[in-house]
Amino acid sequence: MNFLIICKLNELDYMICKSMAKNGYNVYFSYAAENSGYAEKLISDSTVEGNFHGKLIDVSRKESIIAMLEEFSTLKVSLDCFVTSINLCFSKSFEEISIEEMQLMINENINSMFYASKHALPMLMESKALYCNIIDSCAYNSVKGLTAYSMTQAASIGFMKSFSKEYARYGVRMINIVTDIISNNQLSSYLSNVEMKSLKKRKLSMKLSEISEICEEITNILCTSKHITGHSIFVDNLATDYIFC
Repeated sequence: MNFLIICKLNELDYMICKSMAKNGYNVYFSYAAENSGYAEKLISDSTVEGNFHGKLIDVSRKESIIAMLEEFSTLKVSLDCFVTSINLCFSKSFEEISIEEMQLMINENINSMFYASKHALPMLMESKALYCNIIDSCAYNSVKGLTAYSMTQAASIGFMKSFSKEYARYGVRMINIVTDIISNNQLSSYLSNVEMKSLKKRKLSMKLSEISEICEEITNILCTSKHITGHSIFVDNLATDYIFC
């Protein structure tokens, strides 16, 4: 069985790759230059059974995404599970977000999903595979300074509902996994101390151990959801509980 993920390979992606390998999948992953350390750890980790194949790409460039998918297609293996997990975030008030910053988030969070799914579609149809997009809980309810970002996350909701309906006749399934994907380390790179405290109060940050548990749950869904399509599945440490209040 083969698992392909288009991502930058943050710690969430890294743990999902490890977990999928433990479940018997050959793992093909992309990674960004700044996360090459995770790629090296995956490939060199002898404690995890499975084959890891990494490729350095620029998720903001369609040529880079398409090249990886074309390279995978030349392997002539089945694509059993396909995941996109790309979430660029600028934390600023809506009026402070520049056109350039918004375009960068659109390129990475929305356009990359389009290029990846469109060029993976023939393989998804051939294998009757599952396509999953991992999105932030901000897609359903934002916090201060994440309004523009939440717009790029919410785009996947309508896409998933329509895509899953259109291609169900071919045996292709699509789901969104909604989670608080931003760890403390990632948050601290772009949020102020005040914003960090605000998010922690609303249970929107996760410890490494919690991320590991969530990755196991995500893997269980990816490996067993043979009859689920057209749904957003919330998987987190109750970070999204406020959405339903």
